Amino acid sequence: MSENAAKIAEKAYYAEVEKKLGEFNTNGKITVGIFTDAFFPSVDGVVSVVDNIASRIQSYCNVVVFAPKSRGVTYKRNYVVVGIKAVYLKSLNYSAALFPDCDSNYKRLLKKVRLDVVHAHSPFAVGRAALKYHKKFGTPFVMTFHSQYKKDVKKAVKSELITKWVMKYVMASFNGADEVWTMHRMSAETVIGYGYNGPIRFVPNATDYVYPADADQKVTYIKEHYGIKDEKIFLFVGRLVLQKNILFIAEILSKLKERGVKFKMLFIGDGPDRALLEKRLSELKVYKDCMLLGKIDDKFLLEDYYLSADMLLFPSRYDVSSIIQIEAAAMKTPCAFIENSVTSCTVTHGVNGLILPDDADKFADGVKEFVLDKDKLSALGENAYRDLYVTWDDIVVKSYDRYIELAKKK
Repeated sequence: MSENAAKIAEKAYYAEVEKKLGEFNTNGKITVGIFTDAFFPSVDGVVSVVDNIASRIQSYCNVVVFAPKSRGVTYKRNYVVVGIKAVYLKSLNYSAALFPDCDSNYKRLLKKVRLDVVHAHSPFAVGRAALKYHKKFGTPFVMTFHSQYKKDVKKAVKSELITKWVMKYVMASFNGADEVWTMHRMSAETVIGYGYNGPIRFVPNATDYVYPADADQKVTYIKEHYGIKDEKIFLFVGRLVLQKNILFIAEILSKLKERGVKFKMLFIGDGPDRALLEKRLSELKVYKDCMLLGKIDDKFLLEDYYLSADMLLFPSRYDVSSIIQIEAAAMKTPCAFIENSVTSCTVTHGVNGLILPDDADKFADGVKEFVLDKDKLSALGENAYRDLYVTWDDIVVKSYDRYIELAKKK
C-alpha cells in the first residue's frame, strides 16, 4: 500500500472509530480502556493477553485499546484500537509510543469517550497515560504485572544507578493503581519485592486452544513431515534470547544424547541470540538433532507441534507466567522447568510437570526418567491438562465481573 493510500485508509478508519466511541457513551454498557506499550505486529506474551481479553470482553462491554502505531499505521483488530504516534526502533523491531500527549489525534479521541475503568498492561509511557486519566477523572485503575522489569532494565542499561531510577518510575505506575492483577503467588512476591504496597488480585494467563478430536492425525502429520520415527520430540517455543536460558537447553540436549536418548529438538521462534544458540548446538554436537523452525504465527499449526512433542523444555528464569506452558498443557504436553523459576510456581513436580535442578546432568536425568517411561509421561501430560489448562473465556468472565464492581465504586 502506498503512503498516500495508507493515509486515506487511516482517515477512514478513524472516522469509524469516532462514530463507535460516540455509541459507547450511550449504549448503557461500561467502557474499559486498555492501555499497552506493546502491540501488533510485534507478538509477545503481553500482546497475546491484551488481544485475547479485548477480542472476547467486547461481548460483555465496550472496549478501547490504546496502543503504539507501527510505522505510522494503526494495527487494526476486531475491536476498537486507538493508535498512538510511536518511534520505530529498528534494532529491536519495536514501536515505542514515548510521548502520548504529543499525539493530538489520540488526545482528541480520548476526550470523545467516557472510560469507566482503565487497565494498563505496562508501566511505561502508554501505561502512564492510563495513570494520568485515573488521576484526572478518578476512574478506577488496574495495572497488570507481566514481567520481571528489574531484570529487563538491568540487562539493557548495565547500571545499578540507572536501574534504580527506572524502577522508581516503574513502581510509581503500579503504586498509582487501585489494584494490581498478576498471575500467581510468586509473581505477586516479585512486584511486592519491587515496592508495591496495594491490593493484588490473581488472574492467570490462559489459552483459546481446545484439545482436538483428530490429535493422532496431527501428530502423524508432523512426524511424517520431518521424518521423525522413534525419536522423542522436545520442544521450545519463544524468542531466542539468552534470558530464556536457551544455551542451557543445548547443554541438556548434549547430556541426553550422552545418555542414549534419541530425540529431535524443535525450536519455534526467532530472536537476536539465534546465532549464539546455533553455535552452541554445533559445539556440543547436537545441531543435527535439532530443527530451528523460526517464528510460527499460525496458531493451528503451532497446536500440531505442541501435540507432537513429548515434552516442552522451558528452563527460563525470566518469565513470570508463560502462556507457552498453558498452551502445552491444553495439548496434554508436560513441561520441564528449572528450580526457583517464577513461572514454574503453579506446577507440582512429578505430578503435572517437572521442576529440575540448575545442573545439566541432573536436569537431563529428570527428563530421561519420565520421557522414556510411557505411563509416567502420559500421566504427567494428563495432569497438566487437568491442573494447568485455563481458557480465555473463563478469564474474561471473571475480569468483566471485576470491572463491573470497580465501575460501581467510581
